[in-house]
Amino acid sequence: MKMKTALVVIFASMFSLACNQTTSPEVMPLAISFTLADTTGAAISQTHVGENFVLSFSLINTTPDTLTYGWANSGPPVEFHILQNDSTVATSVDGYVFLMYAPHATLPPGDTLRGRWVAPTTPVQSPKVVLAPGMYQARVFLPYFYEIKVDSIPSISFVVVP
Repeated sequence: MKMKTALVVIFASMFSLACNQTTSPEVMPLAISFTLADTTGAAISQTHVGENFVLSFSLINTTPDTLTYGWANSGPPVEFHILQNDSTVATSVDGYVFLMYAPHATLPPGDTLRGRWVAPTTPVQSPKVVLAPGMYQARVFLPYFYEIKVDSIPSISFVVVP
């Protein structure tokens, strides 16, 4: 009988400790940069029909810990999307094929995860994407940072003119 009482006390203590812990992940204090530039590197908010532009992203691990993240295929850990009226018009992975496997990568303290895309088309796409005049949004996605909670990354609005 003493054994049952001891087990009940142990389980009750463990349950009490578990209930006092937060279960939601904390937002990591990561330095994030997302920019839109012309092909010379000058920041822009407008481009012309048929012109290329550059989307760049960086995430610096400003924590004292090495961050581990996994992904579901051999694609890049950073993806860019161009949207118009909430519809995807182009992405930085259009036309590519990736092997399905589950590698893990690390981002040590002070290291930077980078992504860059000369938009709006990829080298393997055919036909090439040409954005029509209008308003667009550029977004960056970290599809494999599901193990790390990152603040939402603001999109960039831009206009394409004739």
